Amino acid sequence: MADGYHLTPRHTRLRDTVRAFAEAEVRPHIAELEESRAVAHDLSRHIARQGWLGVTIDPTQPSSTTRPC
Repeated sequence: MADGYHLTPRHTRLRDTVRAFAEAEVRPHIAELEESRAVAHDLSRHIARQGWLGVTIDPTQPSSTTRPC
């Protein structure tokens, strides 16, 4: 059953997991990151290891690396 945004239970779990991660791991560092205008490489790597980068890209679809522009 989907909620008001038509999310499946899987999407809801993903949203809740990402939200909890952001609250615990990102929010405490926002002021520091914005002031320094730095990229948090460790944070970026952690996000990538979770598989959250490119989550909206269907892996079965051709990409720019497999077809000419």
